[in-house]
Amino acid sequence: MSLDLVELTRALVAIPSYEGEAAVQQFLAEQLRQLGLTVQLEEVIPGRANLHAWRGEGGPLLCSHADTFPPYDHPEPWTLRQEGDQLIGRGVNDTKGQIAALLVALERSQGPCEVAITVDEERQGRGSLALHPRASAAVVLEPTDLAICPVEAGFLECEARFSGRAAHGTAPSYGVNAILTAVACYQAVTQLPPFQVEYPLLGRPWTTLGTIAGGYEVGVVPPWCTIRFDLGIWPDVDLAAARAAVQAEVERWGGRLQVLDESPGFALAPTEPVLQRLQAALAATGQPARLGGMPSWTDAQNLVARGIPTVVFGAGELGTAHSDREWVRRRDLEVVAQTLQLLIDHWVDRPLHP
Repeated sequence: MSLDLVELTRALVAIPSYEGEAAVQQFLAEQLRQLGLTVQLEEVIPGRANLHAWRGEGGPLLCSHADTFPPYDHPEPWTLRQEGDQLIGRGVNDTKGQIAALLVALERSQGPCEVAITVDEERQGRGSLALHPRASAAVVLEPTDLAICPVEAGFLECEARFSGRAAHGTAPSYGVNAILTAVACYQAVTQLPPFQVEYPLLGRPWTTLGTIAGGYEVGVVPPWCTIRFDLGIWPDVDLAAARAAVQAEVERWGGRLQVLDESPGFALAPTEPVLQRLQAALAATGQPARLGGMPSWTDAQNLVARGIPTVVFGAGELGTAHSDREWVRRRDLEVVAQTLQLLIDHWVDRPLHP
C-alpha cells in the first residue's frame, strides 16, 4: 500500500460531509485499519460518530475534523481541481487535505500515536467535547499556512435586536430607522476596549457583521432590525467582562442582546514539549519553524480545556476556507505529511529536559 497525497485528497473532497460525516468517517476508518491502527467509531450525536484510532502505546494525539461548511456558491465543491500546485475544492484545506497528509504520515511512520477525526467542529464542537484521549499532548490540524500556533483566539457570537418607528419612506424624519441604529451600534461595539487590544502572534481582534435583516420595503422607514455578529476574544481578555461590555453598549442603543455562543482563547507556554517537538520536526523538513496565532475557534480549545497541551498546525491559508475558491498547495500538504512523520517517529513520552 502506497498512499498518494493528491488522490487521497481528491477522494475525501468527493465525499460531501456538511450535513453529516458518516460516509467520510467510514472511508477513513477503512484507511486507518489498512494502516494497522486500532479503530473505533464513537457516536456523539445520533448518526454522527467521532473516529478514534491508535497505534501502540503513547505518542501524540493528532486531531482534525470530518465536517465542512456547506457548498454555498462553490462552482464545483466535490470535484478536486488542480491549477499548477494548487488543489481547489470544498474542505480541501479545512480540513480534508490535512487529513490526507496525516494518513500519508501514518503510512510512512512507525511510532505510536493516537488519531481523532471529530464531527461537528464547524458548528458546536460537540465532537471534541466528547473525546476522551489517552495522549498527554496534541496537534490539531487546521490551515495555518505552515505556522505553528500555540495561541488561539476565543470568540463572542451575538444576536442583537432593535426596534424603531415606521414612517413614510420619503419622510424619514418622522420615523426611527432600526437598520441604521443596528449598524451604528455594531460599529460602537467594535470600538470597545476588549476589541482594541494587541496580542503577540494575533495582532488586533477581528470583528465580523455576519447577517442583517430588517424592515419591510423601501417605502417604509424600517421599524425593526436584527443583526448577528462575531467578535474575537484574545487570550488575555476576560470573556465575562467583554460580554458585559457588549451587553451594556447594545442596551445603550436601545437593543436587546442574545449571546449565541462563546469561548475563551488560550496560549501555551513556549516551554511546552509539544510545541518544541513540533518546531523541531518542521525545521527538520527544511522549513522555517514559524510561530503564529490561530484567530479562529478549533477543536484545540476543548482539548486544552481538558488539560491537554495543544498546538494548531497545517497547510493552506485560513482566509480561503469557507469560500468558493478554497485551496491549498500540494507541496505544503507534503510538508505537513513529512512533519507529522518526524513528530511521530521522534516522539518520546517524557519531558524534553530532565
